[in-house]
Amino acid sequence: MRIVIDLQACQTEGSYNRGIGRYSLALAQAISRQRKDYEIRLVLNELYSELTKKIKKQFDGLIDSRMFSGYRYIPSLLTYGSKEDYYRQVAEILIRHHYAQLRPDILHISSVFEGCGGMAVVPGILSTLPGTVCSATLYDLIPLLMPEIYLPNEVLKKWYFQKLMVIRSCDLLLAISESTRKDAIHHLGIAPDKIVNISGAATPNFKVLDISPQTEREVRTRYGIVKRFVLYTGGIDHRKNVDGAISAFAKLPAEIRQQYQFVIVCGTHQQYRTDLLKQVVREGLQDEIVLTDYIPEEDLVLLYNLCAVFIFPSHYEGFGLPVLEAMSCGAAVIGANNSSIPEIIGRRDALFDSRRQSEITSLLYRALTDGDFLQDLKTWSRRRAKEFCWEYSAAKALEAFEKTLERTRVREPLVTARYLQRRKMAYFSPIVNSDDDKIAQYGRILLPFLARYYDITVYTDRKPDETDPIRHTFPVFSYQEFADHSMEYEIVIYNLEDILYPAIMHDMLKKYPGIVILHDSAMQSLAILKQDKEDWIEQEPVKSAIDYYDQQPVFTMAVGIFLYSPQSGNLLQQVYPHGLAAPFTCLTPMGTRAESLCGQEQAGSEPIEKIAAEFALAVERNLQQYLVQQQMVLIQELKGVLAHRNLPREELEILVNCAIDHIPKF
Repeated sequence: MRIVIDLQACQTEGSYNRGIGRYSLALAQAISRQRKDYEIRLVLNELYSELTKKIKKQFDGLIDSRMFSGYRYIPSLLTYGSKEDYYRQVAEILIRHHYAQLRPDILHISSVFEGCGGMAVVPGILSTLPGTVCSATLYDLIPLLMPEIYLPNEVLKKWYFQKLMVIRSCDLLLAISESTRKDAIHHLGIAPDKIVNISGAATPNFKVLDISPQTEREVRTRYGIVKRFVLYTGGIDHRKNVDGAISAFAKLPAEIRQQYQFVIVCGTHQQYRTDLLKQVVREGLQDEIVLTDYIPEEDLVLLYNLCAVFIFPSHYEGFGLPVLEAMSCGAAVIGANNSSIPEIIGRRDALFDSRRQSEITSLLYRALTDGDFLQDLKTWSRRRAKEFCWEYSAAKALEAFEKTLERTRVREPLVTARYLQRRKMAYFSPIVNSDDDKIAQYGRILLPFLARYYDITVYTDRKPDETDPIRHTFPVFSYQEFADHSMEYEIVIYNLEDILYPAIMHDMLKKYPGIVILHDSAMQSLAILKQDKEDWIEQEPVKSAIDYYDQQPVFTMAVGIFLYSPQSGNLLQQVYPHGLAAPFTCLTPMGTRAESLCGQEQAGSEPIEKIAAEFALAVERNLQQYLVQQQMVLIQELKGVLAHRNLPREELEILVNCAIDHIPKF
């Protein structure tokens, strides 16, 4: 299974240094650690060149650098939704084309909600990629639930609801909390089996520290903290209810406030900061409130460890990562009893109603004055935080990918295959005149059933015997005769008996790309070739084949690769760890002729019929993927957008280079 993860969310202006960017990076790293036999490819937006370099470094030792690829386009300088803005449409086409080149089984978008401002673009249509399961992470539906605050104008509304259409079109959604999952089911009508709660975790940097007195003095001095303190970190927009927490702190008895400061670590949105500062003055808390900007992560970890209480008063969260970070650092945590926050805190006596100021004050007072309760909260935090880990989230994501891929595959191939368009197929296979040869038997058994869906011509290395049924059922020609008829066929199949013989088939595949059937015997030859190359190197005729495979693997030119056992797939990945242009498909094994015929006698001809139908559907899926990735499709889509625009030649050249220079390498 080839999994392609778009990590643009780790780069964009609005997400790279916030929860979405950190979540996306940590999840991709955990998936990479647990990838097992899966092929993981990571995609980045190369317009963010510096962040591209930094993110690649984050995967050192996890993913080979050759498993990264990137797309590029001309960024738009116009306001989102402008009628003159064709740049975003072109960008979407180029990005989709890049995805198509990768031919993923799973395409996962780390965040759909990017691109209203800045350089980022997320394609508005993903479902046009044939044979691909489209997945996305869903963090929350806050703008939908609070439109008066987060969708204040028509441009934002249009952008957001277009993104919701992308979310609805996905085959799978990974929710970061059960609260978000339920919201998607209730408000978007997402089918319950299409959205999975994978939860989240804090990164390993957030942990309990043994802090020296000098380090504590230094961090306190940096931020003007002179007393014990209550801590909050996160956004400061209305939903975060920071103003409510300030009011609750102001209602504490004076003797308590004299012992504590309230440290608020937040962003730089000037209007929100101005409003908070005005409130601080109104409440008379100038000496008790410390309002910082964003601070380095290492300092944040220190503050989590040093605070008396961490408070999280938000009215709504998709997950609430700061809560888990604080708990991972052993802080006593209290928070609101809404959305996903109770899922993390996990105990009722540490929760309050965020809309009742008196409840916030009461619980904060108890935490600051009841030593036993405070210590119990700290002990609970350490134990509870261990229940959240990225390995669990990654395992849930991979399980969801597997199940969704299985669910989207055809359940009844015999029914579905009837509706396939009938095409002409060229079937290359050696003819071995022996009933004991399994490869020869494979074609003899399968082809009559496959002929229900295709007009088949067989091309062989030699003429079959007069008694061979293949000769009397299908037109049979030699390999050399194919060149004169190559334009007649829409599909070419190469049934490889052995990867070292005949060499002419390798040359044919190079000239005429097609689907390669690799039997287990062929894979055994590949294993020998790679492991014992030195022993074989001087032997003819295999020397030329060895050189060919080492320098330009024939598989990189295949439209598709069909295997008949998971073991063969594992071997192929070991031999070519950096991936192949065409992902492989593992089909139902047919067994020997005797076993197959026995199966027909016992249950009619359904076993072979079903195998042939599965084969035909797999052929069509690979063919569609191959056609979509061709440059002609890109040209046609670009023409549709640019037909009525007189673009300067220089701009057209840039567009062409964006497409050609960023084709993924295999």
